[in-house]
Amino acid sequence: LGCTGRRRKRAVEREKYLKKLEEEGKYDPSKPVKPDAERWIAKKSRSYNKRGRKNKNKFSGAQGAGTVDSKDAEKLDAFARAKAKKEAEERAEEAPAGAKKKQPYRKKRH
Repeated sequence: LGCTGRRRKRAVEREKYLKKLEEEGKYDPSKPVKPDAERWIAKKSRSYNKRGRKNKNKFSGAQGAGTVDSKDAEKLDAFARAKAKKEAEERAEEAPAGAKKKQPYRKKRH
């Protein structure tokens, strides 16, 4: 059998198979089934696979990193720091004119 012979044989076999499925009620040519849109994604990452997504939200940092306590989380939260800084500036503007601002402590150079 040449290349075209194989294709022809395969087409015939497919037709037989589809006819058999149609008789069993498992295939309807008027309503073709759409292929799975996520077929290119690894099975454990697919949206309908609950088993593979068990520890998806688990923190995975350096070894022994564990959970971050709230004090560290506040320190790392840039939005909260910016908000606090803005509020401090607004309070400083509202302060009476005679009040002095504290100067930060600076090390003397030798």
